[in-house]
Amino acid sequence: MQAMLIYKEDPIYPEKAKSSGLSESVRLDLTINEKGAVIVVDAVRGNPVFADAAAAAVRQWRYEPVLIDSIPTAVSFSITITFRADETVSTRAILPTQLAGNYVNFITDNQSDTSVRVDPIPVGTHMNHENREYYSITSEMSVPIVKINKQQLQETAYAGWTNDDSLKDIFTQPVHAFIFINERGGIDGIRQAAGPRNPAFEKELMNLSIQSPAGFSGKAVPSWFMLTIDVPDYIR
Repeated sequence: MQAMLIYKEDPIYPEKAKSSGLSESVRLDLTINEKGAVIVVDAVRGNPVFADAAAAAVRQWRYEPVLIDSIPTAVSFSITITFRADETVSTRAILPTQLAGNYVNFITDNQSDTSVRVDPIPVGTHMNHENREYYSITSEMSVPIVKINKQQLQETAYAGWTNDDSLKDIFTQPVHAFIFINERGGIDGIRQAAGPRNPAFEKELMNLSIQSPAGFSGKAVPSWFMLTIDVPDYIR
C-alpha cells in the first residue's frame, strides 16, 4: 500500500534561518482522509523553525485516495523533509508496505455494526501526543480491548445536527478521532481530525472503558488507534 502524491507545494527554506546556513531534517507524521486531503500534520522531530515551514507546505498537499479492499480509507504515515544550506529542499516518504492485523477488540452489543470501527493503518506508524510516542497496533502485539456502545457513540457524535445548510459540510463528514491509550489502560487524550465536534462526544471518548491496553513481548505499551464513525442514515 502506498499513498501517491498528486499535488505538492514545495517547502520554502525559512527566511529567519538563511543567515545561519543550517541544514536540517524534520520528520512529520501525516494523516490523509478518504479523499486524499491532508487532515493532520504533526512535527515529531527537528528544529521548530524548519518544522513549521515544512508543515505549512505539506498541509496543502493532495494524495490519490488509498484503497483498502477497494474502499477509500483514511491512513497515516511519516515523511522526512530535508532543508539544505544551499536552500534546496528534498522530501522522503516513510511508507510501510504492510497493514496491521487486528487493531482493537471491541466489546459491544452489536459486533456486525460497522458504522463505528477502527480503520487500518500502516505498520510502524507511531503518533506523538503531548511529547510522548504511542505505537500503532501490529499483528505481533496483543490488541487493546475496548468496551463500547456503538449506537450511543454515533448518536452523540452527530447530536448537534440540524437542517442548517451552513453546517451541511461538517455533518456529512465521517468522524475520525485518534485515541491515545497508555500502558495502564487509561486514555491520555483524543484528537479529532474530521467530522462534527461537540464537548459531550469528546467526553464520551475520554470515558471509553479500556479493559486491557496493548501489549508487546508480554509488556503493556502505549498505543493509538483511529476511530471512524460513519454519518448516520438520517443525515445522508
